[in-house]
Amino acid sequence: MERVLFSEIQAFEDVKQRNQDLVYRITQDIGQTLAFFNFTAPAMIASAYALLLEGKELWRNRHRLDTLALFYPVAAFVCRKIFVAIMGLERKTSLKKQYVLIAPSSSSTNPRF
Repeated sequence: MERVLFSEIQAFEDVKQRNQDLVYRITQDIGQTLAFFNFTAPAMIASAYALLLEGKELWRNRHRLDTLALFYPVAAFVCRKIFVAIMGLERKTSLKKQYVLIAPSSSSTNPRF
């Protein structure tokens, strides 16, 4: 009878612990949702609105824009990515060459000391 009582108490403790974990996860989810709607969503809306206003202003004055000034940062970024990719390939091939195992020749099987 005592074993049954202790097993019931243990089962009750397990259910209680699962409920506490569930309450903790629900509380975390509610907090994350509130943070999203209180901070993240308004910041995204404000940023989109500011981007729209700036884009509208640029579109109005597009005839005065220097196209090279706009494309220079993009071109610099692309060139840098290509350079980094080439250097990365070069490093990989040099590491492969460095760690190539050389099979011993017949003359090196009997080393002389």
